Amino acid sequence: MKVLASVTVLLAACSGPQGVPDAPAVSSTAVATGSAPAPSATGSASAAPSSSAVAPPPLEAKLDGREAGFKSIIAKAYGKNELRLAFSSGALDCASSPKSYEADVTLNHVVELDGTRHWLARQASYVNGTKATDYGDATVAGDPSSTLTVVLPKISIDSSKEPKLFELSGTVVATGCGDVAKNPEVPRPQADAKLRFRGLDLPILGAILTRKASGDQLAVSTHALDCSGRIVEGEDLQVRVQLGKAEAYVGVRGALHGSASAMTLHKKEHRPTLKIGAAKGDTVKVTVGLMLDGLEKLELSGSVDALVCKDD
Repeated sequence: MKVLASVTVLLAACSGPQGVPDAPAVSSTAVATGSAPAPSATGSASAAPSSSAVAPPPLEAKLDGREAGFKSIIAKAYGKNELRLAFSSGALDCASSPKSYEADVTLNHVVELDGTRHWLARQASYVNGTKATDYGDATVAGDPSSTLTVVLPKISIDSSKEPKLFELSGTVVATGCGDVAKNPEVPRPQADAKLRFRGLDLPILGAILTRKASGDQLAVSTHALDCSGRIVEGEDLQVRVQLGKAEAYVGVRGALHGSASAMTLHKKEHRPTLKIGAAKGDTVKVTVGLMLDGLEKLELSGSVDALVCKDD
């Protein structure tokens, strides 16, 4: 996409409390099933049970029923709401290429409709396949820059190639690599705009308006955006709105959501409004109104200065 101009986008006001909360860091709470154990040479962990706690389950990693033999486990943070665990039977460090990973798991610190937060294992890979699904809750404790203890739910991936079945569960003690997200775009804070998702008021640090043959599309994000279309690492939330002749498209993705969702709105009372005014210099005023309840609980209000892009 090519950069055309900068625009000012005016979002129709929606109700809701003001204020932007601090993004939650990795929980420092001890593993729910016991104190965080010390790392072992194999990356698995154990803890002596106490009279008031049950030891966390040991790490189990199998390929077609045989021990995977993982000896190195590292953890990379992408922002404050996404973690990726990487496993290898050889030596891994924070500079290791993803090509040397024999398995990996992605976790998101998601927010539910009622505003509750929890870590969710949502994607896993091994040498013969990748599977994205809701594997279940994970418990995370420690410092992502030094050592993390993670209790994983049961994860399994099937493949037509041998080894055909990968299984992973239990307690992982990983070497933390800190926040490794790399985003070259320059943040453009939108102090006059509001983004509220499932009860969380979030900052808008990026906004673009893409001119499409099928209709202009507005995108706002908690991270910086440009016209490259590049995936933003560690993005907490991105919302896209596009109006067609008879329906509206709204897309939501990011670590707080845990996955990506898209919906087409047909009913007039649910459709957002998007009206683009006359250009003035390198800006144009666009009035937008968006409020979703039910599955997303999403509100947008205020005004943003957005970058205008052309869809090639």
